[in-house]
Amino acid sequence: MNTVSGTTSLVALDEEAWQAFIKLKTILTSDPVTCAPVYDGRSFTVTTDGSKFGFGAVLSQEWEEADGAGIVRKVMYPVAFASKRTSRTEEKYIPFLLEFAALKFGMDEFDSIIHGQAIELETDCKALADLLNNDKLNSTHERWRELIIARNIIAVRHKPGAENKVANGLSRMYEHRADEEAPGREKTVDPGWETRQGIINDVYHLIADNPMAELIRRFEKDPFFSDILMHILFDSGNHSKLTHDQLRAQRRLAHRAEGFVVEDGKLWAVGGRHSNSVHKVECIPSSETQELAMSVHCAGGHFGRDAGVLALQKAYYWPGLRRDMTNAVITCPRCKNFGPRLMSAQLQPITRACPFDLLVGDYVSLPTGHGGFKCVLVLVDVYSRFIFATPLCGPGTGKTTVNALDRLSNGLLTPQLFMADGGSHFDCAEVHDWAKSRNVQALKTPPYAPWANGLAEGSIKLVIGRLKRLCTPTVGESPEEDADASTTPAAWPKHLSTAVSQLNDWALSLLGGYSLRELLTGQLKAERRYQLSHPITEPTLEEVVARSAKNKRSLSTNGVELRCINYST
Repeated sequence: MNTVSGTTSLVALDEEAWQAFIKLKTILTSDPVTCAPVYDGRSFTVTTDGSKFGFGAVLSQEWEEADGAGIVRKVMYPVAFASKRTSRTEEKYIPFLLEFAALKFGMDEFDSIIHGQAIELETDCKALADLLNNDKLNSTHERWRELIIARNIIAVRHKPGAENKVANGLSRMYEHRADEEAPGREKTVDPGWETRQGIINDVYHLIADNPMAELIRRFEKDPFFSDILMHILFDSGNHSKLTHDQLRAQRRLAHRAEGFVVEDGKLWAVGGRHSNSVHKVECIPSSETQELAMSVHCAGGHFGRDAGVLALQKAYYWPGLRRDMTNAVITCPRCKNFGPRLMSAQLQPITRACPFDLLVGDYVSLPTGHGGFKCVLVLVDVYSRFIFATPLCGPGTGKTTVNALDRLSNGLLTPQLFMADGGSHFDCAEVHDWAKSRNVQALKTPPYAPWANGLAEGSIKLVIGRLKRLCTPTVGESPEEDADASTTPAAWPKHLSTAVSQLNDWALSLLGGYSLRELLTGQLKAERRYQLSHPITEPTLEEVVARSAKNKRSLSTNGVELRCINYST
């Protein structure tokens, strides 16, 4: 629009200006913002900048590309960006320490990409190179220095601030923002594991190699008992030098340690609080619980979970005891091969040889969409995998299930068997009466084997994923999002029929390259009929001779004489 003269007429572009506009638009929309890292021996360049407002870091690599004139030039492409706002402690650093902390921040952020690779450093602080070569630093900065120079750094270059625009912009992006809106405000660049553990000095405790040392090694990796054991063994009771927060943590730990004692080189739980037994029971570290639960299950006659839990609680204690015994019962090889459940639920693939031999169904709840629809009944033919979807304005009931099955039976075919879970909308009098009237056998998946109805669950996931892509094409690109029905957009009722139709027309290699609709109806597309009628390979000489002899015999019976053909030539 022409805004200079106050009119709204279009600005006319000549051919040269139009070509320049097209070229500029192509450049802006074609070149990627970042490139994937390449591990072919080329180095990574880490460019950092620190200010009192924040830290900025850029990871880049060098590529060789030909320009429009065909001249090969070296171009730097960014691989990753990182930034954070300085904490209240960091913003008080002097300038060269800000640059030092920014470099440490950048190396930590890009560690998963540059680990073990050649690295070139670029910074706008000349004093930083001298700082890396200085051996007289305090403990915190010494750790930063050791963590940085331990990498394969091949070059350190000074990059003036006028040229370091990207990293400088990242470090100053929080300059005019409120404190609470900036990420990293409450987190200081970590100098090492000592800070995470709250340790000021490097302190080591030496003990003799005795049963007590073996007990400590046994529980050192246990997330529950390790702190309790160390409190029982080494707490002196003198808490006068502790801060308020440390004193509170010590009191909480003392409360957790109540009811535990160390005797005979073992950690025991006193009966009453941690066990059903009146006597003390032995505490078991997490590294030994699975093996112990399996051994008790096998020694106890391969009984169920509850019997195993009672046997364990008489002599042992650990958090998650019931969970580990459940896993032992489920994963026991003998119970899986010869257990009683095998007789009632043979885990065989559910396969059918004709359409509507078996129909499976399930309900899925979705966010309330257009028209007030909030639920979908999904029915799947096991033979063809064909999907039928019925939207509902209310929750699923036996009546809605029967109505959908009636429409399907009256309009297409009546299934021989119908399988669903034990929900009230399937396992009810209405569905049972319908099955009896239609001579349909109703099956219910066992509660301990819900995966038997996995075809319905998988079809629901496919429908949800297709709905998300039709409603919002830019959302739902991650397969993990397809399983979450609660994030489906409200416009899903408008696209339900389209989504189901697209899935039914999807040709699957698992089904021999046929679509679900082709398997259900038996009607092939024109291009597929041509592929079936077209010979795959030319017949061999032996096949021609055998076919000719067969035709000769059939024609000779009708009084027709054939001349022998020599195919040897």
